[in-house]
Amino acid sequence: MNISYKMMLGVNPGYGHENENLTPESAMKLGSASAIRNFPGEILQRARMYRAAAIYSTDFGCPRGGEVGVQLEGEVSIDKMEELINGVKAMMADLGQTTVTIEWEVVGHSFGSTYICEGGKRAYYNAPTEGIEHFSVKIPEEVVEFRSLGAKLQSAMQEVSRKEVNGHGFYMTSGILIQKVDANGRKYYEYAGTQNPSYGQLDKELYQESVVRTVDTALHEITPSLVEFSEFGVALETYMEREREKEIAYDIERDFEMEEKIEKYSLGLMTKEEFDEYKKGYNKRRNREIEFEM
Repeated sequence: MNISYKMMLGVNPGYGHENENLTPESAMKLGSASAIRNFPGEILQRARMYRAAAIYSTDFGCPRGGEVGVQLEGEVSIDKMEELINGVKAMMADLGQTTVTIEWEVVGHSFGSTYICEGGKRAYYNAPTEGIEHFSVKIPEEVVEFRSLGAKLQSAMQEVSRKEVNGHGFYMTSGILIQKVDANGRKYYEYAGTQNPSYGQLDKELYQESVVRTVDTALHEITPSLVEFSEFGVALETYMEREREKEIAYDIERDFEMEEKIEKYSLGLMTKEEFDEYKKGYNKRRNREIEFEM
């Protein structure tokens, strides 16, 4: 039985650098050369390699535009998994990488992952976890340059994580940006990621909303897009229209609540201090929503 795998490897050691002297093209060449040196022949023949960048917040040390590297995908027989892992460990030593995660898949279903750390000294298998969300979105290459798109996604994830709507905030999301070619030879970017409970992303629906808002913030002036989740796709325009309707309904409900508070205050059922405190919270929530609408 064959098992599919995918992973992204950086080619620049450490964090906090700015991809000095590296372009997506040169990073891809470095990663590909390392795979050629370290993968067994049969595994190398079935491997596919793509330009890629890890997109996470610059606040956490990610270079502007993403940490460039190489995306490796392919299929191996179950009995060759250990050989693949050993090849990846050799690549990590070659490229000065401390951690890599290999994601496994069988017939379109997750088969868990292998987390390799300490520069390849340790490897842990993680069984597939139910209820964990995955997303992907495709962007035509001709509408935006690779590093520019990475920078837009970084700015968007930071902006969305600082907002609060309807009394709740949003997750700081991240993902991998990959340059691919479809069956018709047309180039496109795939941006994909996975919910990470270890970073506090425990609510699946809130994760979905955070992803959609991040992608919409980054792409709304560039191109219409469809975010594909594990079980369904959400057109950004449809999603944002639905969310706006929820906010309007919430707005009306809270306006009624304000009228009730005014009436209570006028009847002497609320002190001035209580009313002022309520007004302060009301105005604070309104200002946040007005900022989002703008």
